Amino acid sequence: MLESEKGEIMVKFSAFLAGILIIFVNYLNSVMGQGSSVFFATTYYHLSGFVIFTIILFLKKESFINFKELQLRYYLPGLFSVFTILIASFVMPVIGATLLMAFNLIGQTITSNLIDHYGLLGMPKRPLEKKKLIGYSIILLGIIIMFL
Repeated sequence: MLESEKGEIMVKFSAFLAGILIIFVNYLNSVMGQGSSVFFATTYYHLSGFVIFTIILFLKKESFINFKELQLRYYLPGLFSVFTILIASFVMPVIGATLLMAFNLIGQTITSNLIDHYGLLGMPKRPLEKKKLIGYSIILLGIIIMFL
């Protein structure tokens, strides 16, 4: 196996692992939110991550950036993350983990296809192919069946 193939497999596995981990993040955050409040749980989740990664940055002797020079758009992922976890904490106890992830999948699929197709956010254009539409139709049909 070539190094590039190993790298591609590792990248795909990492994406798969992220999909597994997000359900545990949503679950644990919603459980903590039910015991206190989803706002506290979301704050704790992000604050604990900040502390852990700040320690790692210090241990690795990573350089910090000048926050005064940081463009506003670089704060958006943190803001999106807060709202993603906050919304999931509200929604998961009501509709369950499966439907939460199904709706996440629909939203991510539509958004990622728009980004790829039009080359948004500086990404290279990857036009939507007909064979992908078949796959997306099957995913959508599966989600519809879950509602019945």
